Amino acid sequence: MTEFPKPHYVKTFLSVFFLFFLFHPGFAQSAMINAEGRSYTGLNGEWQAIIDPMGIGDWRKVWEEREPEKKTDFVEYAFKGGPVLNVPGDFNTQMPSLTYFEGVVWYKKTFRYYRSPY
Repeated sequence: MTEFPKPHYVKTFLSVFFLFFLFHPGFAQSAMINAEGRSYTGLNGEWQAIIDPMGIGDWRKVWEEREPEKKTDFVEYAFKGGPVLNVPGDFNTQMPSLTYFEGVVWYKKTFRYYRSPY
């Protein structure tokens, strides 16, 4: 059977494809040494949540946790006083009102981080 030469763009694509995977950041993960021996902070547990049915949390910047400055200010989203959900876990089974919810849920957990001296 005669093998036909590959077009130039196929060779270029294969070269770029190979280089992408060769220098892909995912390969850096394999360089981690003694990951089990490192100290870590577990993030499992209860997280504060904001249910965002309209998907406007980015626009409203819910992560800023703004509070009213004057009596006339209105803040629609706040983690304080909102639902608490367990992580890992899905929100659909943790609250009956979210059983069929398909949308955005914002999570927040506060923890201490100590920078390593190394």
